[in-house]
Amino acid sequence: MVTFRMSALVGILILALSTAGCSTTGNEKSMTVKQVQAQAVAELQAVVALAPETWGQDLPRPVPNDCTVGAERGVQFTYFMEADSPSDPEGLVHAASDRWEQQGYRLTKTRTNIDADHGDIFAVVAKATGKPSASMSATTIRANVYVNSVCVKGDPDEYR
Repeated sequence: MVTFRMSALVGILILALSTAGCSTTGNEKSMTVKQVQAQAVAELQAVVALAPETWGQDLPRPVPNDCTVGAERGVQFTYFMEADSPSDPEGLVHAASDRWEQQGYRLTKTRTNIDADHGDIFAVVAKATGKPSASMSATTIRANVYVNSVCVKGDPDEYR
């Protein structure tokens, strides 16, 4: 049951991020694939640096996704990190929330009780125009952080 609830929450976060991922920067013509990747990596690294003891040191490989820029095909990159048994899941999500709020992101926060033995799932989804979208969820069992780059013109197949 715990696995199902955690999977369901992660699914909700992915859905929230995927709909945010269709957004554009407003200056798509001026941003390159390398620039949006660098922007997303910088955001991921900034959030991971808030609790370096929780997260692994290796930068994950991005997953290229299809998106649309105007009426043209675009590419967006998702970066995902996972950590087992974070020592302070609420504090982890709170720190990320504070950072994203200071950076001008709109936040959606949730707290869902799993059960008496496992406690709560803490989660936040962060969205802002012209910036990568991001989310984090954490329990005493596992923590996840996702960062999606903005969508720019390009062919995702070139990056698969």
